[in-house]
Amino acid sequence: MPSPVAAGSWLLSQGENQYTSSLSYSTSTAYWDSSGVLHESGQRSHSWSVNQRYEYGYSYYRTLYLSTDLIHKTSGSGSVSGLGDLMLGVRGRLNRYRNGLAWEAGVIVPTGYSRDRRIRLGYGRFGFEVALAMRFLGRAKSHAEVEVKVRHWQGPPADQFRPSLKWVRQLTPNWNGWGEIQGVFSFGNGQLESIPGIDYDRLPEYDVIRVGLGVKHAFRRRWSLGLGLYWNVWGRNAGKSVGGDVSVSRSW
Repeated sequence: MPSPVAAGSWLLSQGENQYTSSLSYSTSTAYWDSSGVLHESGQRSHSWSVNQRYEYGYSYYRTLYLSTDLIHKTSGSGSVSGLGDLMLGVRGRLNRYRNGLAWEAGVIVPTGYSRDRRIRLGYGRFGFEVALAMRFLGRAKSHAEVEVKVRHWQGPPADQFRPSLKWVRQLTPNWNGWGEIQGVFSFGNGQLESIPGIDYDRLPEYDVIRVGLGVKHAFRRRWSLGLGLYWNVWGRNAGKSVGGDVSVSRSW
């Protein structure tokens, strides 16, 4: 899942840079099966992720970005650590006269991790995604943002529809609060994967709805600190996880 504090409608100024580093943690002791019925798993799973994201204002009309994660996952007696997928993309204006209305296109590049483990860092497949994002209901101290994204995978993983709705409110001159609801819904075109050395076939598709709440503090010299909490409130072939993240961002 993308970070709840990510925003896809805003473009940087030409020559502007932004770097964000975030640490995320989630844990789960229950899961939803393929029918959406909740079960206790009998064990606790953990996931840590350190995300590095860089954006560059290539021009007034285009912002370039790249992102990747260092991941550690533990479930039962198994664990895996390593570099996750690399994401490269571009964001462009849909309205030449104002910011906050954008399209986005990106590619997902696997980094060579194993696809044959019971616990793995990702699908290990190339993918690409396209999105439309818009800020609306803009007020002096608040705004809303909606994003609609479609992701296509090469091979067995099912294609995905990823909508999100976010609301941001200025609490003080330096503090913002936000709330968000995100979804990931598979199109149902996933194919079974037979994993060598593992005694079952894996169907790489899932649905999940997540809600998140957080705050962000702006410091001098364009530094900022963000804190977020999130919960998976419904799913299919997904864990009922709860977690949080802390992020540090710098613009120049």
